[in-house]
Amino acid sequence: MIGRLRKDVVPSVRRTRYDITHFRGVDADTPEDSLSINYCSYGYNIRLYGGELSQSFGVGKAEYTACGNEVTLPRLDTQGQKILKMHHYLRYDRDTGDTCDELIVYGTLHHYFRCSLTETGGFTYFNAVFNESDETDFINYYMNEKDCCLIFMGSGGLCIYDGSDTYQQYPDVPGMSSVCMHYDRVFGVSTAEPDTIYFSAPLKPYEFSPEAGGGSISLMDAGGKILKIVSFKNYIYIFREYSVYRLTAYVDPTEYSLSRIFSAKDKIRTDTVASDYSMMVFLAGNEMYSFDGYEVKKFFPKVVPLIFDASRAAGCIFGNRYYLAAVMKKEGDELVGDESPQGLGIVVNNAIFAFDLYSEGIDIVRGADVIGFTGVTNSEMQKLFVRFGNNRGSHVGMINDSGKLFALPLAKHWRSPKSNLGEIADAKILRRLYLTSAYDVNLTVLADDEAYTRKMRGSVRATGTSFNAIGDGFAIQIDAEDDKLSVTEIQLLIDVNRRYNAN
Repeated sequence: MIGRLRKDVVPSVRRTRYDITHFRGVDADTPEDSLSINYCSYGYNIRLYGGELSQSFGVGKAEYTACGNEVTLPRLDTQGQKILKMHHYLRYDRDTGDTCDELIVYGTLHHYFRCSLTETGGFTYFNAVFNESDETDFINYYMNEKDCCLIFMGSGGLCIYDGSDTYQQYPDVPGMSSVCMHYDRVFGVSTAEPDTIYFSAPLKPYEFSPEAGGGSISLMDAGGKILKIVSFKNYIYIFREYSVYRLTAYVDPTEYSLSRIFSAKDKIRTDTVASDYSMMVFLAGNEMYSFDGYEVKKFFPKVVPLIFDASRAAGCIFGNRYYLAAVMKKEGDELVGDESPQGLGIVVNNAIFAFDLYSEGIDIVRGADVIGFTGVTNSEMQKLFVRFGNNRGSHVGMINDSGKLFALPLAKHWRSPKSNLGEIADAKILRRLYLTSAYDVNLTVLADDEAYTRKMRGSVRATGTSFNAIGDGFAIQIDAEDDKLSVTEIQLLIDVNRRYNAN
């Protein structure tokens, strides 16, 4: 009897390479095995823009040069309170031709303060201005041949400040929480009646009585209470708890038309609503949306899974970017910035996202407890101020290019998805990796369940290191402790082994 012959097929080996020559944006939504490793699945304190992986911005003191002076904004702790709201008061001295802008601050003890943005000095208290509510809002307004700041108080009343030591008060103005200018009138959300919007007489921001040409509009349907109003592209947009309406109000606001443009299953986050001349962005639940005047679309949906909690999120459009402070999800037990024992702790939010309005560019900063933004743009400077939720709450902070949280270095982390590198059927061995990085980094290869870490020195040329990492799927992780990060290219050399077959 002749036995059965067995034919063994010896697997062949071929060398291939995988290049990352363009770092893509963040995609934390698509299943990792469907992505290439030039995407970012998770990261912080990084910038992904123009194909380069680099360090993100930092957060520090509000320090800048204005009118030839080195200015550092003071703290509010000497007044025994934290900053609840801030406003950039634009003021131009027409006699001297100088910019005389100020920062108006509302403290947690319901006091108002002002501070010059062009000269050194402390906060000056607004004497005899009383607001018993946490709610307040501001409008820059030109009247009586002066640049003024209208301060509306949630408990009722209006203060008109023109930069002098005296100011006008109108106690009969109804309490309002959110205000905006639309044509020649002020519109504001009533604090006493959350379904009512007040409007002023034309060119009289202090007069809201019907007899003088003012009045109110009540929305009695089931859209939820009114949270915020915004004037955008010739309309007023009304943000309610679960819906957004467009109000058409021209000469006579009582002859208005109202249309719903958006309905949400989750509550709209009031402080995330932000707009510029071309776009409006806001959050409902943890989802982000943009609106260009025609349609509401999801905004950076691939990044949304990184947002763990947006219940106290805050947003701002500044310099063609949408800045969002929220709670970012964590991977592992790592502590960053104020989360770490060297920091002051996190009370509200732990991250800032900055989304480019016209590209995939994104910054992610983790470790700062920011709860609000105030942009300052004038002939002297373009700065983004921030306020804090933790023990830094008496400070005026500022976005800068330091890559630090004040003096505290911010650890940088980038991780790719785990990919089979297009070789689904074959076993792979990573033999060598080349990296072009201007600064030192720790590079980790995640091969199946094993991690292989190498210290890579910064250089103007690519540097290489050997591996013997075996796996079906690979992910790349880059970590850096230095203030700077600049990685432009990665190349992997891989041996692909056809699996052993026995026939």
